Amino acid sequence: MTIAILMIIGAVSGWAVLCAFLPMVNEAGTMTRTNYRGQVLPVVGGIPLLVVTAAGLAAINFLWSVTDLKVLPGAASRAVAPLAILMLVTGLFGLVDDAFGTPAAKGIRGHLRALVGGKLTSGMVKLLTGVLASVIVASALESSAVWVIFGALTVASWVNVGNLLDLGPGRAVKGCMPVAIVLILCFPDQLAPVALLVGAAVGVVRADLRERVMLGDSGANPLGALVGFAALASGNHGVLLALLAVGMALNIAAEFVSFSQVIKSVAFLRILDLLGATEERADFLRRGER
Repeated sequence: MTIAILMIIGAVSGWAVLCAFLPMVNEAGTMTRTNYRGQVLPVVGGIPLLVVTAAGLAAINFLWSVTDLKVLPGAASRAVAPLAILMLVTGLFGLVDDAFGTPAAKGIRGHLRALVGGKLTSGMVKLLTGVLASVIVASALESSAVWVIFGALTVASWVNVGNLLDLGPGRAVKGCMPVAIVLILCFPDQLAPVALLVGAAVGVVRADLRERVMLGDSGANPLGALVGFAALASGNHGVLLALLAVGMALNIAAEFVSFSQVIKSVAFLRILDLLGATEERADFLRRGER
């Protein structure tokens, strides 16, 4: 019941924040990016996640620590502060990359080459702060140095997976949220706070799919972070190692193959990619493009 309530609150809150914020952004004409079809869209789909993180997790912490209203199972309370840190760091530095990003540098290797050449890209700043946040969060939830390392690697790898999937409307949500939901259902006592932010992602996915807004790094990175965090906070080391292997494999594969080409080549992934897509998007994909 707690999981369902938190997810509903997150979805309604995320949708409401987007509806309130989007007209202001459209009127100002700032924070925009050209999408795969040449449309100029606001790249602020991650802002509802940031707002729900700041307001929602603060409210949960207040109710837990100051009042007698215990809104979470006991084991879940220790996840609130680390989750807030991770979401805000990955979201805010993703927002910086959305606003001041250097598109000339692509992928981890591209940012590393730029750094070796004496240029610090916003993508590298985002990468380094994401790794630092992952270490802090893993240190808060694990006591053994070995598992802190494994936990940090899992979270950091999935932060970037979210970014890698964000190449088309709805892809990051479709790729990350089902995994997070399964983990929440398997470990509800540990992962109840994650449900609030999964709900927030659900609240913005329609606008993403209908191409009214782009998630950007401020949305995609936190979505990936939720999966890594859920694996870490579950307390199950088998699950952690499995998702570490998947996250690292996807990051390595992305340096050599195009996820868009893989999706186009695999029937199931192609069907999933078309779910909820606009007719324009469907026509674009049927023509064999991105």
